[in-house]
Amino acid sequence: MSPATTSKTKGRKTGKSARATSKRSAPKAEPAAIADVTELGDLMRAGSIGATTKAAEKYLAKVAPAVIGAGAAKDLISALAFTLNITGVSTNSQAGAQNAFLVNTDALALVINISASQDIITAGYHFTAHFQVIEFASNNVKVDVATANSPFSWGPNFWISRGNNWGPNASDYTTPAKWGLPLGLYSFRATVEVLGIGSFGASQELPFRVR
Repeated sequence: MSPATTSKTKGRKTGKSARATSKRSAPKAEPAAIADVTELGDLMRAGSIGATTKAAEKYLAKVAPAVIGAGAAKDLISALAFTLNITGVSTNSQAGAQNAFLVNTDALALVINISASQDIITAGYHFTAHFQVIEFASNNVKVDVATANSPFSWGPNFWISRGNNWGPNASDYTTPAKWGLPLGLYSFRATVEVLGIGSFGASQELPFRVR
C-alpha cells in the first residue's frame, strides 16, 4: 500500500509524610509507547510530554490557545471546556528534529504534540488525527495517514508519531522513499478532531526538503 493512501491505526503526587520531614514519592513510570505495524512498514507511537504531567502542562500553557470546533453544542461548551490543541509538529530523522532528509537513507518520522482538556479525557472521548505531507511544486497531498478512533491513553498532554526513526536497524527506518516522496520541497501539517463533540485542532505547515 502506498503511504499516500490513508491507513488507520488505533493508537496511547507527591505525598507528604507525617511529622517534620516531607518525602516525595517516586514518579510513576510513563505508559509504554503503543506501536502498531502498518502495511507501509512504519509504526505509530505515542506518549506523554515531559517527565510529569505538571511539567508538561507548565510548558504547554505557554503555547497556542485552544480551539473549539464549530460543531460543539453550546450547552456543552458552557458547561465544560472541551478544548483541544495541536501544540507543535516536527519532522524527525534518526538524529532528531530536522528539515532536510536523504531520500533513501534518512528516517522520516512525523510527530504531532497534542493537549486536551481533562473533561474530554474523563468523558472517554476518542480522537482521529491526520498526518499530511504536501508537495510545494503542485500543492498536492502526497501523504495522508490517519490514526483513527484512538482513545486518550496518555493524559492531557502527549505526542503521537508515524514513521520509524528508531530502528533498531537502519534498514527499518521509514525513509522518504518509503513514504513515496521523491526529491523536492514539502510541508507537513496535521489535524486532530475529538469524535462526537466537534472540538478540533489544526497545525501550521512545517516545510522540509528531501534530497
